[in-house]
Amino acid sequence: MDSRSPFTLSGELGLRRDEIDDSGPESGKAERRLKPRVKYPFPTRAYGTDAQGQPFDVDCTLDNISSRGLYVRMSPRVTSGVNLNVIVKFADGTRPGATAVLFCEVLRDEIQADGQHGIAMAIRKHHFVEPVTA
Repeated sequence: MDSRSPFTLSGELGLRRDEIDDSGPESGKAERRLKPRVKYPFPTRAYGTDAQGQPFDVDCTLDNISSRGLYVRMSPRVTSGVNLNVIVKFADGTRPGATAVLFCEVLRDEIQADGQHGIAMAIRKHHFVEPVTA
């Protein structure tokens, strides 16, 4: 893999070791997750219904993602148990990447110091979409 590119020769996304959250027993952290998480700020958008029942569609900050869940920061407050849809573009800004549509269930909403909400979600279904060509 070229050290300047996050992609492997086959076009898959290759990540550096520091971009994978591999907290485990030897790290001194109490990690409850079964799957390793990728920590990379992929472009992410969430849409659904907020805690007041109002629809929203916002860009958000992806903190981490695994095969079973993700954690984002965004302004709308949401209720645990509701379903949200999330679109993640697996690209680094210099080259196109795959785009996934994730159908998620909110597990918790944590208010952050900056007023944003940290939203932990379980991925219930997903599919990848083909890029639109002009």
